[in-house]
Amino acid sequence: MKSTLQTATLLAALLAGGSAMALDVAIVRNAGYYSGSGGEFTLGPVPASWSYGYDSVATHTIGRGTGIQTFCLEKDEFVQANPHQAVVNAAGVAYGGGVNTDSGDAISKGTAWLYEKFSGGTLDDLGYDYTPGAGRETTAAALQNMIWALEDEQSVDLGNMFYDDLVTKFGSYAAAKADNLGEFSAGVLNITKDGEPAQDMLIRVPDAGSTLGLLGLGLAGVAAARRRKTA
Repeated sequence: MKSTLQTATLLAALLAGGSAMALDVAIVRNAGYYSGSGGEFTLGPVPASWSYGYDSVATHTIGRGTGIQTFCLEKDEFVQANPHQAVVNAAGVAYGGGVNTDSGDAISKGTAWLYEKFSGGTLDDLGYDYTPGAGRETTAAALQNMIWALEDEQSVDLGNMFYDDLVTKFGSYAAAKADNLGEFSAGVLNITKDGEPAQDMLIRVPDAGSTLGLLGLGLAGVAAARRRKTA
């Protein structure tokens, strides 16, 4: 138990350390990728660690680097003039600007599951159209509205193309709205503009199992180094 607790503590410290780095980013929208006031947005350029696990259909060139495709979490905060400052919150908590709460709001399982599939390039099995154009615009609007509903930013549309899939996946819509707590590979980008809250958005993050696997490789390397040193 002590060893497990120590590993969990170290994992938490690694995630916290990785989440503390603020990055200047641009936030833009590209024709054929969005409809209405929400996503898809392109955010970047981002380091490789931020785009880890993204399929190419969920990335886009921005400036001289790679941007990630993402969606809004809040309805009463807004994208402002670039650049913005973004910090990865691997725990998946949005702060400020929410219609339902401003005190810290963990993303739902449904939101995290949908974004995990979207960013991994597999949401097309639920009807998402990754081809830029009218189809992508329409399905992006549906996904954005579903995310806002799951986060209690607006009422749910029972006719949304993802509603039945959420109920099938989680057993009920209420279960889909339960806090994610790391079950699916999605976190939050806490975004500010010159120190003032802007729009929080989604980012794909490694799940605990993947991170522990990487941690294991790292610890194995440390152990090998120690063996060489003492040999």
